Amino acid sequence: MKMRKPPAVGCEFMQAVFSGLSPLVIKDMTDKGERILVRA
Repeated sequence: MKMRKPPAVGCEFMQAVFSGLSPLVIKDMTDKGERILVRA
């Protein structure tokens, strides 16, 4: 999946940070979801 380059370097940096954090956030959410399911 190719993303077109944003014009600003700042946008590229934010994209890199966001793409790096996304898996962690999703994993944290799924972990919490599993805990909720276990409790239910």
